Amino acid sequence: MANSLVSADGLRSPQELDVDLSGYNTTLDDEIGLGVVGKFWIRLPLGIVLDNASSSDGGVVYYREGEMGMGRQVIEYNLGPQMPLPEISFEPQIGWNWVFGQLIYYIAAIILFFVWRIRARRAKRRRKRRKLEREQMAEAGAVESVSYIAPIATTEVISISENGIVIKRHLL
Repeated sequence: MANSLVSADGLRSPQELDVDLSGYNTTLDDEIGLGVVGKFWIRLPLGIVLDNASSSDGGVVYYREGEMGMGRQVIEYNLGPQMPLPEISFEPQIGWNWVFGQLIYYIAAIILFFVWRIRARRAKRRRKRRKLEREQMAEAGAVESVSYIAPIATTEVISISENGIVIKRHLL
């Protein structure tokens, strides 16, 4: 399972990829001899790793940041003056944390849509049930001419002040 496309670490390319950079020119100005030189670092996102990265001139160094090498991968390349760009080979691996990080927004949107539709359906059923109850009560009241009996009171009005404040007491 270690050499397969899908593993516990994530998705892996079935073969090593080779990128030939020799066609790119690093010279900015030929007259004064100005070119691109120095160390270049590429910090990959969490969950994306280029395993077995190497170059034809041996100038590629890669390592993982953070404690115990669990952070982002950094690829470092030292480009000297008038040096041709090498051929770089690597095995890309996409970790499950990166895949889920990309999909979580879509999954959350689908879950929120379902929750919204379930709540809307329940509200519609509740409205229908209340309407049916009102119609049944209206029919029963019209046919039997029975008046509505209020439920047992749970509060008692103690006093009403001049400014309209009502003081109530809860009954047990």
